[in-house]
Amino acid sequence: MTWLDCVQVAQLRSLHDHCPIVLSINEDNWDPKPFNMLKCWADVPGYKQFVSEKWQSFKVDCWGGFVLKEKFKLLKAELKEWHKKHTSNLPGRISSLKECISLLDCKGEGTELVDLEVEELCALFR
Repeated sequence: MTWLDCVQVAQLRSLHDHCPIVLSINEDNWDPKPFNMLKCWADVPGYKQFVSEKWQSFKVDCWGGFVLKEKFKLLKAELKEWHKKHTSNLPGRISSLKECISLLDCKGEGTELVDLEVEELCALFR
């Protein structure tokens, strides 16, 4: 109500557990771009240690909000490189998971899923 030229657009949820929202004022696109973390990264050995070490290694001097923004920007770049080295065929695995979820969803619409199928569906979201 305060900013009449403000537009909110919800983006697709995809495999994330949240729905990103893009806020635009006067058709301007305010950076930085969204910072996304894939849930599967936490399952890769050494991920948490990598993030912690990188975060602590960044030295930025200024006021708090700027320091936080810059550290996230630096971490995003480091995670892109880490992702390339530590995950293989991730787009293929994501497509496969989406297909399995879709098949179980379609089957569940027509008939009741047995316990094993329900467990499999729940496991696909972990």
